Amino acid sequence: MPQLFQVTSDYTVLGMVLMVRARQVGLFSQPSAQDEEAAMASLDRFGIADFARHPFHELSGGERQLVIFARALDTITQDRRRALALALEIQASMAAHAERAALGDFFNPGA
Repeated sequence: MPQLFQVTSDYTVLGMVLMVRARQVGLFSQPSAQDEEAAMASLDRFGIADFARHPFHELSGGERQLVIFARALDTITQDRRRALALALEIQASMAAHAERAALGDFFNPGA
């Protein structure tokens, strides 16, 4: 995945996630409250719900990637969401364990 995802307009983070629902929402319609709730749930899953009203272009590269992941999550069916959520939790757990292992000697030199 590219480190930087560029956009040419001032979309909010929530707007970026809602874009993937355009086909379901319709050409001249606005996203429903359910659409916004689902998009917010996707953002919350990645811990970035607080950025919902921020302009996408002001985010760091890593934060932008999380938004893109939230967009992807918002397009996946419920069964696949559960599988992806489990995979992300496993990956996060493994990353935290690896970080602790790598930094363990640094913080506990006598251990």
